Amino acid sequence: MNTDKSGLLPEGGPSPPGAMLIWQQLLVLAECISRARLLGAEVAESGQCDSAARIRLSCLRDSIEATAQRVWPQLGGSDRGQRDLAALLQCMDSELLTARPTLAADRYWHIATRLLDTVFEQLDRQLSQLKHEAR
Repeated sequence: MNTDKSGLLPEGGPSPPGAMLIWQQLLVLAECISRARLLGAEVAESGQCDSAARIRLSCLRDSIEATAQRVWPQLGGSDRGQRDLAALLQCMDSELLTARPTLAADRYWHIATRLLDTVFEQLDRQLSQLKHEAR
């Protein structure tokens, strides 16, 4: 039985299969990207990545990759999303997760924001789909 109070899902009916899982995973992905964006921009701005920052960024990077790999195929695997994900991961690996980061903070912020925007677009699509199915 549906216990959703948002009005997005049909009253008394089951939730669409996997809909809540996709939502949860997209929100987790957005949170990880946001945290990596902020911490990574701070590291890039300072020009130094100490071991504590490197560990936190590495954990966030791995969470972003793992979560995206779980959720992206269920969404039809957007080419733009895959490109944005690859750009962020490559940037983190080669230019940020080093003792002396070599990229500009604004460039890193832009790359992470582009991926975050893609995730938000997917959330909007999922919301529209749920609203349509609820009618």
